[in-house]
Amino acid sequence: MADAARHDDTPEQPGVRGGRVLVVMAGAFVVLAAAVVGLWFIYLGARGPGPGPAATTFPAPRLDTQEEVHRLQFQAAERRTLDSYGWIDRKAGLARIPIDEAMTIIAGRGAAAFAPLASPAGGNAGAPTSPGGSGR
Repeated sequence: MADAARHDDTPEQPGVRGGRVLVVMAGAFVVLAAAVVGLWFIYLGARGPGPGPAATTFPAPRLDTQEEVHRLQFQAAERRTLDSYGWIDRKAGLARIPIDEAMTIIAGRGAAAFAPLASPAGGNAGAPTSPGGSGR
């Protein structure tokens, strides 16, 4: 009911004074300007000296001008490794066999081809533990 008694057309007085708003805005602008100027000086200091002297001659590009020859040499070396016997680690007793022979051995194992291998200390390294099972 108190609102009904105060029903006139006069505007309500603002609770905020315009002068204080302007002072706060001016202070925020000063802080922002100081931050921008400070960051600019930090940027100039961190940038360091300008670029060095211009290069008068550039080094030649290091391109492989015989790419096919080098590729064929690499493939031949890989093929020799795949087709030969050799030691991988002589102390550990680990040797390399030709790939065709390795595939023949794996194919000859049949279903037991992927069974766990016995350790070299066991004496039957590479032999399946059971001829037809999984070795478990």
